[in-house]
Amino acid sequence: MFDIQSWALSVLLPLTALTLLFVLLLPWLSRRCSARSLYAALLILLVAFLIPVRPAFLRIRLPQATYTAPAPIAAPQPIGVPGGVTMQPIPATNDSLSPEPTRSAVRPALHTPMVAGLVRPRILLPDEKLSTSELHFVFRHELTHVKRRDLWVKALQGLALCLHWWNPAMHLLHRALQIQCESACDEALLRGASLPTRQFYSETILSVIRRQPHTAPIVSTGFYGGKKGMKKRITNILDMGHKRYGALLLAAVLLMSSLGVLAASDSAPDNAPSSPTAERQATKGYLTSPHGMIHVTGIPTDYDYPQMVYFSGVPVLMDELIHKETQFGFEDWIHISVPAGADETVMAGYTLLSNFVNAAEAPDSFYPFPTVTLNGDSITGTASLYLNNGLTNDVLGSYPNGTELTVLGFTRTHYQVLLDGHQGFVPRENARMEGEGKSRITGAEPAHYDSHTPGREADYEAMNRRFQELTDTYGDINEWSIPMRARWSQEQIEADTLSDSPDIWVHLMPGQDDLTEEKARALADKALAEKDVDPAAFLDVRSYYYVRNGERDKRLWQFSYRGGPDETGWVVQLNQAGEVVELRSFDDPGSPYPYDIVSLSSGQVVQPQDGELTNTQAADIAWQRFAESYAEHNARDQYDITAALRTLHNMRYWVISIKDKPTGKHLEEYWYTFDVVLRASTGAIMYATSGEEYRSQMQEFDRIDQQIELEKERGPLFTWSLEDKAALYPGSYAVPQEGQMTQEQAWEIGVKALKEQKGWTDDLLTEWTPYYFFVLPDEGLGLPLRWDIQIYNNEKLAQNDLVGYYVCVDATNGDILWVYGPGETNG
Repeated sequence: MFDIQSWALSVLLPLTALTLLFVLLLPWLSRRCSARSLYAALLILLVAFLIPVRPAFLRIRLPQATYTAPAPIAAPQPIGVPGGVTMQPIPATNDSLSPEPTRSAVRPALHTPMVAGLVRPRILLPDEKLSTSELHFVFRHELTHVKRRDLWVKALQGLALCLHWWNPAMHLLHRALQIQCESACDEALLRGASLPTRQFYSETILSVIRRQPHTAPIVSTGFYGGKKGMKKRITNILDMGHKRYGALLLAAVLLMSSLGVLAASDSAPDNAPSSPTAERQATKGYLTSPHGMIHVTGIPTDYDYPQMVYFSGVPVLMDELIHKETQFGFEDWIHISVPAGADETVMAGYTLLSNFVNAAEAPDSFYPFPTVTLNGDSITGTASLYLNNGLTNDVLGSYPNGTELTVLGFTRTHYQVLLDGHQGFVPRENARMEGEGKSRITGAEPAHYDSHTPGREADYEAMNRRFQELTDTYGDINEWSIPMRARWSQEQIEADTLSDSPDIWVHLMPGQDDLTEEKARALADKALAEKDVDPAAFLDVRSYYYVRNGERDKRLWQFSYRGGPDETGWVVQLNQAGEVVELRSFDDPGSPYPYDIVSLSSGQVVQPQDGELTNTQAADIAWQRFAESYAEHNARDQYDITAALRTLHNMRYWVISIKDKPTGKHLEEYWYTFDVVLRASTGAIMYATSGEEYRSQMQEFDRIDQQIELEKERGPLFTWSLEDKAALYPGSYAVPQEGQMTQEQAWEIGVKALKEQKGWTDDLLTEWTPYYFFVLPDEGLGLPLRWDIQIYNNEKLAQNDLVGYYVCVDATNGDILWVYGPGETNG
């Protein structure tokens, strides 16, 4: 019989105490453990509250961890609708996110995006203004919740709260789970993302929660987590450091504590298993490539910027597979390590899955590795073989010059070689290339290298965190004083993390015998005045004293003049003798570097002072600039003109925005504004929107408005004739002319590709219908004249289900540019 009193004393009270202790330690743990680990640990505690009995024979084995790093987030490029507006619900971008396609819907009553529904999850969107970039983050955030089955966790939370409503520990646990759930989702989404991406993601969250009433059903996801929770969450998002200490071990200990140590059992079972550790299962194999060379990168992003280059046949261990989206579609990356002998030194990084072959499937032999010969000290006649690629000075041995070395691969500074069955590293200057070896190594040399040294990841991360702390406190590095910049360069030199690129600036402090800043500035002002440029007319002048990494003996003063009365800035550079070595102008919108209209618009609103422009005067000047830049303008009373006097970094300026008044057209809330920034004291224009840019944007909105209206009569854009598409979007689509590839020829090529790559059969041709776009070349993306073919299932299309296949055919030569199946694109 179940004894409630015994259960309360032996299980519930210790579990409550453990929960309170864990929640109390969360601030400390969050600085050392990943949000994913903390979320898992809290979930284990939640489950422990729901299990009233602890069988003595119970054994729990933790699932093995798999780390998957997403690509850097970029705004999606919708297919078929120029201008970045998606006219249909966006489908899930990855089949693995949910067992069935996750749908989306707009609900006017909502104030925040969320996922709802346990069996058939739906992404619910508010009927609010969300930009394309914001939607991209929102969808990926919510799809991550779906993939991780977070709604089922929230259902368990609701059940636990019902059963333990009287226990304050349960309410604290529920609150902690809510925060860590969102943080773990952010962590998974942003793994590998850059700081600017993280900042924009944070701004997206803040933008969304401003519209939110801060309440949501318990079995749903939402963006808001309370003021303190949001502060912690934003801090975690901007933290680019890796938190990996005690991650799964912490979860294992908690699991044993909640299900084993706290077990209401008279006797513990013999031979209890120890807490498992998280080790990746590695697959043995070889690097291979048709070209004979393989790039290995520090992060799974740009293959063309490697840290290491290896030749086919190098044995490796593959311990991670990453399916990620890039500008070229979806790519499969792997994490590999290259053992370097019994000393356990390894090189590790990321490469494409196509460069790996399993040991069981590898060929009997590979093409022989190239060779080099040692060419070290001319006095001793020897050269050293090192343990690693310069991380330490540990020497494996010294060998005579002329000794032949087998080259497995190389970094920017070292060869990784094989000698007498032992692997090691030789500085590239200590090896001589000859004959075929020279030809193969030279041919494998990449055009660019990642500037980071392999094996120094922790050092670079520490310096990145240090730089982030400094910019958070003192602003952009261009706002720092000369002594601050010099100290920062010195820190990089002492930590040996300064890039060895010859163009990198090394900031300095002027010495006693150097040209002073005051004298250098006076000479720079004089040089500008000789060009009939008034140096006093600039709002912002930045001074720099530095040497370039590749020319350490040439000390330079540089002054950057920004925020002048016109749209031209100036750079003046002087050497130690005070001679002008560079004087050039550049296009400058007038905003003081490094500010733009977005940052200027964030300045604090203030009231005009005596001698400054009034609201009316500022609006009049802005209207005059608008009328001059945009000849197609209507009467002034057909525009909304807003003006605000703002201050930022001791600057006072008017920000004036001009926007068409609502007329009932579609997407009016997204319409472009013409912005003008004026100096408060003089009315000089610091920034103004380009008239051509404004004209282009408004024309695009007009076309989209026309499209929405025409779709009411004709149906979706993809169903229109080629002539109708080209008529509405003449800059994007066209009709093939005589001699160009026809629609029928493109379809024939597309069907062949579908059969070869997607397993299509002739039976499917009657169930699916192709729709065509004849797309003009895009020089910016390097895309040729092409046929975009969208293929939808007839039955599902009738239900407005647009998940289908996408084929792109080069209309100039018939090459297949890409083939995507359901769930493989954002289209």
